[in-house]
Amino acid sequence: MPPAALSGILQVNAGGKAWEFPAVFRLSRRIPGRFSPPAGISLAGYSATILGGFADIDPVRGTFEAEISKDGAQLVWVFGAENQPA
Repeated sequence: MPPAALSGILQVNAGGKAWEFPAVFRLSRRIPGRFSPPAGISLAGYSATILGGFADIDPVRGTFEAEISKDGAQLVWVFGAENQPA
């Protein structure tokens, strides 16, 4: 892929032949995140969901790592167990 590209068509090259697949993919990047709930709410038991995936939140520091699209912003949803506020 060219360095400035953000998406592309999947192509497999093997044995001197090339096959293109109609599946388009998008490049992503990993960024650090931090969950900071209001005072009095524990950091334990929360997870973050990003691009359909999940990231565990460190119960002491509130940090996590998120995979987002390389070319834009991404909404990160933090949720807890049923007995914790969302």
